[in-house]
Amino acid sequence: MSRGKSEEGISERRAQTRERLLDAAGQAIAEKGLHETTLDEIAARAGLTKGAIYDNFSSKDELFLALVARRPVGPSWPSERRGTVKQRLRQLAKLVIEENEATRRMAPIRAQFLLYALTHAETVGPISSLFEEQLKRTETRIRALFDGSELNLPPREFAILLENFIPSLAYTRSWSPQVISEKDIVAIFESFARPSAKRS
Repeated sequence: MSRGKSEEGISERRAQTRERLLDAAGQAIAEKGLHETTLDEIAARAGLTKGAIYDNFSSKDELFLALVARRPVGPSWPSERRGTVKQRLRQLAKLVIEENEATRRMAPIRAQFLLYALTHAETVGPISSLFEEQLKRTETRIRALFDGSELNLPPREFAILLENFIPSLAYTRSWSPQVISEKDIVAIFESFARPSAKRS
């Protein structure tokens, strides 16, 4: 029993160390850019040794990929099928609106990593795997929230749309928030309900 607690404590400490490293990497990249950021600097910012990085990530690329994959800390996805389809879609729209600022802050880092990935073929496989994992998680959440007949596109296609639409929306709203209002976002999400399921 004490062994289980010990292992749990190690796992928790490891997760906290990873978060510190990811926070430090995000700060460094935001200030200096991806190419100018070194592992030594990330470790120093996190108050850890460079060895701590290699205990948690196999390479600089893996650390940066984990940073790009990190989800903004925000409200949780609704997990129950309460209310009408449009009400549940409105909940999702509000979630996206609330996460917009955190998503926007990550936009420069994601853009830099994308440019880096385009010139480093070895990152293509890990990025593809990461995107597939994110799609599966999003699809699972969608299936928990909606019956397949309630949306005007299948859950996987809706997941693909969300995974691409949400970052793009954050970019656009960061330089032109008046162009896409919160009301527009809610209306877009409501439009995903099948006509037969659109009762408010």
